[in-house]
Amino acid sequence: MRKLTITRRKTFVGCAGKMKVYIEDKAGDTIIGEEAYRKLGELTNGATETYEITSSSAKVYVIADRISKDWCNDCYQLDEGCQDVNLSGINCFNPLIGNPFRFDGNDSDDVKAMRKVGLKKGILFTLAALVLGIIIGYLGMSALLGGFGAEEKNFSVGEMTITLDDSFQHLYVAGHSGVFSSKKADVIVDRDGFSSNDIYFSTLSAKEYANAVINTNGFTDSSVITDGSLCYFIFSNEGSDGVVYRYYAYTFKSEKAFWLVQFAVSEKNANRLESDIAAWAGSISFE
Repeated sequence: MRKLTITRRKTFVGCAGKMKVYIEDKAGDTIIGEEAYRKLGELTNGATETYEITSSSAKVYVIADRISKDWCNDCYQLDEGCQDVNLSGINCFNPLIGNPFRFDGNDSDDVKAMRKVGLKKGILFTLAALVLGIIIGYLGMSALLGGFGAEEKNFSVGEMTITLDDSFQHLYVAGHSGVFSSKKADVIVDRDGFSSNDIYFSTLSAKEYANAVINTNGFTDSSVITDGSLCYFIFSNEGSDGVVYRYYAYTFKSEKAFWLVQFAVSEKNANRLESDIAAWAGSISFE
């Protein structure tokens, strides 16, 4: 036997959430990828925890929760041996996949490739959940609405309020602060709160925050666009249903947090809905 010690370095990113530590074990009750894992424990922000493990080689995963375990994660390969192991890491800024934990010095080509796959899985999961919500919510609703036009309706997430219309439904999707879905568009909201542990983060502007999201996710074809007091960027991604979606990703700064509000529409309808998206984004306010 030996001891595995993991330190989660303190940061404003994901500071409120507990990360879960799992180790490869054929008798485990959680499947990550294609292998079984058992839970060792949890890591709060800034905490150091020690676990007793065997001397066998094994993979260690740190995840946010079981729903997002296949994309909001990081994996470290432990070699066989009897010496104790000390690891450290930090939650890294990437709101598109839930600000995952990353082990320090864990940047091999295999790990980088795994993280790229995780990013795609996270985006596809969100799209699949949105499509399912649309199907469930609107198969019956279309008959009820008949010829009536949609009326404006306010939706809230925390201190943020957005005006959409009553064709939208509020859905709960893992890894996001809020999601509003309709036949014509989906609105995905993510909140990154400020923390006294990182004063620099709160000094960024909404535009600088947008550039950080672009750079973190490798959107090399995207750049920040300004429209009056609003700023946003555009990227496209193919969904699990084979449809290519265009994302209009707006960033905002309130007194307590940065906000990433993504409007997702099919490519074929994107140009027609641009004026609606601009109006929806312009309606966003904060308490």
